[in-house]
Amino acid sequence: MKLLRLSLFLFFILHFISCSNDDDVDETQTTTPENQVADIKISSVTKTKFSDPESDESFEYDTYRAITKSEVIDNKFGSSTTTRYGDDVILSEETNVNFSYNEKGLLTSGNNQFYFYDDSDRLIAVESRTNDNTAVLIYARIKYDSNEIRIEIHNKSHLESDSTIKRMSILTLDENNNITKALLDDRNDGTIDRSNTFIYDDNNNLVQATNLITGVVKNYEYSSVLDTEEFLLNNSFGKLNRTILAGEAISYITILSTSSQFHFEKVPRTNALISTEYTYSDIEESGYYKVSRFDQMINCCDEFHITAEYFFD
Repeated sequence: MKLLRLSLFLFFILHFISCSNDDDVDETQTTTPENQVADIKISSVTKTKFSDPESDESFEYDTYRAITKSEVIDNKFGSSTTTRYGDDVILSEETNVNFSYNEKGLLTSGNNQFYFYDDSDRLIAVESRTNDNTAVLIYARIKYDSNEIRIEIHNKSHLESDSTIKRMSILTLDENNNITKALLDDRNDGTIDRSNTFIYDDNNNLVQATNLITGVVKNYEYSSVLDTEEFLLNNSFGKLNRTILAGEAISYITILSTSSQFHFEKVPRTNALISTEYTYSDIEESGYYKVSRFDQMINCCDEFHITAEYFFD
């Protein structure tokens, strides 16, 4: 159940407090994505997933690799091709349009999630669907009120008027559209079941998170390296939209138990937010990394590695 609740807002691995500098949230605000840095351009990304599945006796090969090559247009993710190998034998190859945009450059679909906007280009609804696109897992509606955003999980589409609210997250944003407080009404009964607050530095980096229910406090530090993946995701989604999409996950989590919903413009110094081992190399003059890698041991003995290489023009 917990995974289902978070499934709408967890992505690629992907995620979601953005380090954002958009304008205040109001009735006229648009969320058209803008580049964070005008003088860098990324043309493609290649991600290689490698594992040594010793515990899976049904897998007839010694190693598994999946190489995904993603096109990047105007610093936004587009389609991708994934080739899967058992040892050096090609097992399958497929091409997917992972991200689609409308004529205004707003994301309309990505990774089985579909996004809907009002006439002011504000994100107002999200649908998370199954991999075969035959069923909807979650219907979400977004409501705006000054510096407060409400995310409602419904049992029906936003196009239907007779739906029921199942649960609700309430976000308070500062003047830079950073989430400063996230509340969760888990049963839509008027009771706040979870409450988290967040403090940022002058550069909009999260420096402290507090769970008001448990009293647990977490502090964060950063390196000087800029996060290339975050740059592309913020351009693809729009920074404010990523903040909104993080909302339910940010309100639901106990802040020490998970980290995949948090997103930063700079790489955390100690990787305190993640349970895997991350490394970055080949830093561009702009400060962004060209190569990232994380390593993880799954179960007792299965090695798992993902390397991403970003190609700059």
